[in-house]
Amino acid sequence: MNAASIIRKIESYGVTLTALDGALKLSGDQAAVNAVVHLVREHKTAILNELTGGPTGSPAPSSDPWECPTGYARHREFWTSDHGLRICAICHPQPGKGGATWRQ
Repeated sequence: MNAASIIRKIESYGVTLTALDGALKLSGDQAAVNAVVHLVREHKTAILNELTGGPTGSPAPSSDPWECPTGYARHREFWTSDHGLRICAICHPQPGKGGATWRQ
């Protein structure tokens, strides 16, 4: 299982992954977070590389690449909205992290 498929599996539980300063934050229902925390612990480095563009800063290979719609290749961190949309975590910090609530 590659990092992109692990991330999709985690998101399928309704858990949001955010990579900040070399750490992963999981947000969502506590039962869902508990159900996937073992995956995050087991594959932390691969998940961080996928979300942040790899250890050297170059885009990580992915079968499901995502970049910020603004075109900034370094903006590869995202959170998933309640509607299933991937939102750039740099341009639009997730609600509850000091950012304004994002509305479609």
